[in-house]
Amino acid sequence: MKKVFNFITGISKIILSIINIFLIVIIVLNILLLLSEKVLKNTYPTILDYTYFISRENISNLNIEEGSLLLVDTRTSSDPSDIIVYKENNELKYAKVLESDNYSATTSSNKKIDNENIIGIVILNIKNLGSLVNKILSINSLIISIIILIITSVIQSLLNKKRHKDNQVKPNFDQMQNI
Repeated sequence: MKKVFNFITGISKIILSIINIFLIVIIVLNILLLLSEKVLKNTYPTILDYTYFISRENISNLNIEEGSLLLVDTRTSSDPSDIIVYKENNELKYAKVLESDNYSATTSSNKKIDNENIIGIVILNIKNLGSLVNKILSINSLIISIIILIITSVIQSLLNKKRHKDNQVKPNFDQMQNI
């Protein structure tokens, strides 16, 4: 019976550790995005020159669907066949680059976009993940993650104390010799 209890305790500790790691990642990402947005006053949050956007429309020629998560490298120099994100009339637009130079990029719709208007280059397009990322990277998620992390840490420390208490062997002072 003790072996089963120890096995269940060990598995519980591993699961709690994995949950804690996942929660810490969510908390760190949320804090970095908040700092980028609120303290550094960026118009869009960035982490190490990368940002993300969630597509609000289908763009079939670029293989972008509504609700897709687009990871964007915020460098402004682009190469042919890159998909760029740029601002036009305070709206985000996406286009494929046909040719580029040091100052601008020509898109597939023969529109010339200055590098100063280019926000970045799409490096990864993950379909149907946008709504989940919006939920994870929000203030509510940050608060809930902190609360759950505290609870799981307390449970983990209680499991450790219980295990250490069971493993402690008290010395038998009657068998010890006096010096």
